[in-house]
Amino acid sequence: MFKIRATLVMLILLLLIAAGYLYSLSQGEKFSCTAYYVQHSQDAKMDLFLSYSFGKRRGLLCINGKMHLADGETKNISRRVLFNYKRENQYYMLTSESSIRTSSDTVDNPTIKKNLSDFYVESGKSMFMRIVYQRSGQYFFYNDPVIAYSCKKN
Repeated sequence: MFKIRATLVMLILLLLIAAGYLYSLSQGEKFSCTAYYVQHSQDAKMDLFLSYSFGKRRGLLCINGKMHLADGETKNISRRVLFNYKRENQYYMLTSESSIRTSSDTVDNPTIKKNLSDFYVESGKSMFMRIVYQRSGQYFFYNDPVIAYSCKKN
């Protein structure tokens, strides 16, 4: 009798967990897109693929690419940034929750910080962006009055 009750309780718990997961999927992403981004600085040139997934209040940014340092060395960048965001029309305030270096990432944090915002490296750092959807199926990401990059809708 005890085994039947324990099995029944486990089955109910698994069903509740599955229902919660399916519910979170049904909320769906507001949008997702990918972009190719090149940035030149005095110390390095970065060739990056950015993949954004915006959910209801949280998102994920996947960054993959190469950093070509001034001394000729090339390093791999492979990070995942979990973030939450607040939106007011086209204006987004992204705040990093965590930044995860994958095993293929060979760039140290101080080097990244010289070339990218702290948002990409540390938890609790914010980045303000304007994101505008275009009829062509792309999003323009603005960091000031200029377009930082165009992100193609997935």
